[in-house]
Amino acid sequence: QFRKTTMADASKPQEGFAGDVQPSAVYEAVKADSSAFILDVRLEEERIFEGWVTVRSEASSLDDESTICVPWAILDGKYDERKWMPANTLNSNFVEDVKAAVAAKGGSEESPIYILCRTGGRATKAAKLLTEAGFTKAYNVEKGMVGDPDENHHRGKVNGWRASGLPWRSL
Repeated sequence: QFRKTTMADASKPQEGFAGDVQPSAVYEAVKADSSAFILDVRLEEERIFEGWVTVRSEASSLDDESTICVPWAILDGKYDERKWMPANTLNSNFVEDVKAAVAAKGGSEESPIYILCRTGGRATKAAKLLTEAGFTKAYNVEKGMVGDPDENHHRGKVNGWRASGLPWRSL
């Protein structure tokens, strides 16, 4: 299974947002608190390829009642050869889209929001931006969905949501 961790043990306060939280603590917090949500800021293509979290249901689709999906960036039709992937542009409606999605699920700017991306970089930026916009409990899910690469450059085995043995699905 996964290692249980209390929020006090798992949260590392950071400047500009509520802090980094270990995936196992996020799972327990969201499962126990119906006002808490996971905000997945990855592109839909990433969620399909890498999988998505399931906390309050065994959702076979990309929709879990505990998860809100608002991409941090949007594909702009170009290719970034430095990263070997499509280029993207910051979602200029990100804050407004998150506020609307949280409200649609019955939450507010005071709801705990645990932000998830591939490895934690975009989620940290999103947590800072949402904190500036008035969210009081914006956390980064430490190491994201797939975390750091192992010695063979494979992700999802060292740390992050998947490596923690927490529930997730893929197509």
